[in-house]
Formats: sequence, C-alpha cells, structure tokens
Amino acid sequence: MFKKDWWRNKTESKELCIGWLYNNSIKTDYLQHYSKATLDFWSIELSFFCNKQYAEEKIVDLFEKAISNGFKKIVVFKQGIILNEFEEQFPTFYEENLDAKFIGHILDKEDDYYSIHQQCFLIDLEWWESAGKPEWGNDEDDVEPYQLPEPIRSENNHHDGYTPHWVGPGSNLRTYTGKQTGWNIVKHLLRDNHKIISWNEDVRLSKGYTYGEVKQDGFRNIHETLTITNPNVFFIANTENGRNVVPPKDTPVRKFTKVVAPASGISPIFFAFDKKLTAGDTLWIYDVSRYALGCMQQIIEEWDGTDFKKFANNFMDSRVGKWDGTEFKQYDSKFEYFKGIKQIEYTEQHLNEIYEEGFLEWYRTVFPKLNINYYHQNLLNTHKHDKFAAKCRPNLKGSTYVHLSNIFHYEVTAKWYTLEERYKIHRELLHAIYKYDYNNDNNNDILVYSTCPAREAGGYNWIQHHIDRMPEWDKIAPWNIGKLFKWNKTKKK
Repeated sequence: MFKKDWWRNKTESKELCIGWLYNNSIKTDYLQHYSKATLDFWSIELSFFCNKQYAEEKIVDLFEKAISNGFKKIVVFKQGIILNEFEEQFPTFYEENLDAKFIGHILDKEDDYYSIHQQCFLIDLEWWESAGKPEWGNDEDDVEPYQLPEPIRSENNHHDGYTPHWVGPGSNLRTYTGKQTGWNIVKHLLRDNHKIISWNEDVRLSKGYTYGEVKQDGFRNIHETLTITNPNVFFIANTENGRNVVPPKDTPVRKFTKVVAPASGISPIFFAFDKKLTAGDTLWIYDVSRYALGCMQQIIEEWDGTDFKKFANNFMDSRVGKWDGTEFKQYDSKFEYFKGIKQIEYTEQHLNEIYEEGFLEWYRTVFPKLNINYYHQNLLNTHKHDKFAAKCRPNLKGSTYVHLSNIFHYEVTAKWYTLEERYKIHRELLHAIYKYDYNNDNNNDILVYSTCPAREAGGYNWIQHHIDRMPEWDKIAPWNIGKLFKWNKTKKK
C-alpha cells in the first residue's frame, strides 16, 4: 500500500507521470500482439498507481504532452517492455536519485559516441525545457567525423563491455564517426554537466524487453509466455478476504445462502464466513486449473483452522519433489506450482483478526455442514457462461455472492486476449449472470466482485449496478484509460 500511496502522491503533486512510446518496427505478428497485450495490461495495472499516462509515436511529443499537463518528470516505457513489479522497485531508486536529470540504459558505442536504449527511462522535463528542448537524436548513417568531449564512465558494466553504471562529462576531445539513438540527449546532458545514471539491479530485474524490432532477438525474449500461462498453479494465499463489502444503502439485503469463488488460498472459506453461511448453504469453488481445484479440496479436507502459515508451508513441501540423485519424484520447485507465497503472512494476519469474531468455531462446526462443490471452469470460454451463471442463481432463501476476482484483468489472460476481447467477454459473463437474478426488475440478489479490465466498472456491487455501468466497448468514453492506445480508440463511423 505504501508504494501505491507514493505513486499517487507523486502524480497528484505533478511531479511524475507515465509515458508510453509506440514501436512501429516490431518484426512479427505475434510479437506485435504480445507487445500490445502487455501494454494493455500494464497501463491499466499502473493506473491504480499513476493515473496520468500518455502515449505518442515520438519521444519529444511525449515530453511536450507531459509538460503541457504540468508534469516535472516522466518515466517512459517503449512498446516491447515487459514489467515485473517495476512499480514496487522504482520508488526506492527514485528517492535515492532525486537530483538525477536522466536515468536509463546508457550504452557505450565507442566510435559511435554514447547511445540510450529507449525501452525504459526517466527524464527531468524541467531540465529538458531549460536546455532548449533538444531532439532525442536518431541513428545517422554516413556521418562525417566529428569531435566532442569524451565522457568519463564507470569502470564496471552491467554486462558485456558497453553498459556502464554511469556516464559523466569529460574534458578531452575525441573524434567520433557515428551517431546512434539518443546521442543528442546524451550530448546535452553532459554539456550541462549532468551525470547520466543507469537503473540499479533491482529495477533492472523488475522489467525486461522483447527486442521485437530485432528479427534475430525478438522470439528469444518471449519464453516466459509459456511459464506465466501455465494453468497448473495454485495461489496458496492472496489478499482477498471479502471484507468491507458495503452494498448500496438503498438495496435491501437478504441473507446470503450461496458463495461462488475461485480456488485460491483459503479465500473461499473467508468469503463463506464473511457472508455468514450456515448449515445447508452452498459453496461453489471453480477454477480453470484442475491442479488448483485439487489443492483446494485437499486444504479443506486437511486444514484444522489453525496456524495456516505452518500448514501452508508443509502443504507445499508435500507437493514438491525431492531430488534423489536421478530425478525429482514429483515437482521440481514450489515456485513453479505455487504463487502468492508472500501473501501467507497477510492470510495469517487476517485469520488472527477473525478468530476474535468466532471464525474457528464456525469453521469447525458450520463449515463442514455446507454443501461444497468443485467445478472446472474457464471463464474466458463464452460457450460455458450460461452453465456457470446458472450456478450463481440465488435460491428462495437468500442471495448469492459471486467472486470473479481479477480474472479479466490478469497478466495470464492478457497474454492471449486483447483488452477489447477481455472487456467484451467480461461484459457477456455479467449479462449471463444477470439473467439468473430473480429480482433483476427491482432489487438485486446477486452481489459480484470483479475487476473490470478497462476500469469502466467493477469492484463490489450488485449485478444490476455492474450491468448499468458497463457500456458496449465502442461506447466507452475516450478519456477512459482503456482507450489510451491507438489500437483501442473507438473508430469513427
């Protein structure tokens, strides 16, 4: 939460915004799709941290857009970027380098001077404006030899021999014979006696780049697609517990008698407790992963309601193979088959809170008397929406709580589906559920939690409110963050 507050404070104070640079040189159709899908996901994800974002074809146009909106600095990502907790690692490094005018990937090109890779960089816009708004500096062929002060640089490199940790102004003239992208920004920064620094190791590890514009490299940098989309994983814990759900005050609330939730940690148990299910009520646990369903069933059968941290670690160890000298007996690493390990502590904290509300007694005396069902379900499969929605139907005794989580705003699904496709499927599913709301003409009887992939609607609300707040894709307002990129903008008829 601290990092989210940090980003929001920087945004609201006009200190920092985010820019996205289009890449029109990506070589293959799949890499085009991959890079667009990645930007779709991360622009939405980062909007929870920084909601001021801009996208342009040219770097200088990004700078101008940010300045015209009053921002002092901008962090820029180029299409092809891969992010992995960048939002968590960036703030610390930023605070340690508040005086830096430029941070990025500086490259020592020897006789071609210095270059900057555009994949990810931070620039001080106030410096850029005071320097006369210099052009970035594109690659130039057939350059006449020219002289500039040779920069001083760190002895160490991040890798190979051309990735210095920093570059500073020098005094000895050197003759150069080439110019590569970013050379002009480097020249002006050094001319003004500013040191250019590169990202530290923590930030570098929090991102990657596909190099899709380099034909022989692009396909070598998308291997994580296969691992990240592996369905045979289980979230041993997460931060979803169903608390603080306050339906609109003008909506009568009946007793909840059914919960529908994915197999994730012990969240389905939390939801059932939070919605005060009683003996004879129903809990449906669904998931696209049969492995996750199996884990969930085993937890429900074996966990006694206490010391979840110890139970979770023993549970994972029991499902991870041990090397016997020739092969792993089961699986090679718990990190391959379990996610959310960091959230075990959060789960333990939440349990300590609800123990005081009578959770343990409820879990031991009421939970075993629930009707618990497991259902293999891919929510992206529109052909199965009606069968899933039927399971959400309230009964005559009470209402249903349906937890869709962030399934439609999830990096795994975003690898395969565009933002537009995820939005449309999400909307179709909500309409399918709505058909089974007995009271959809007046009062709602199905409470749904779902993260909208375009942030148009979502969160906790009655199904009627979800339906009312989710227009068709082409009718989403142009200022919505989901319409940021050129491929998502509504085309004029």
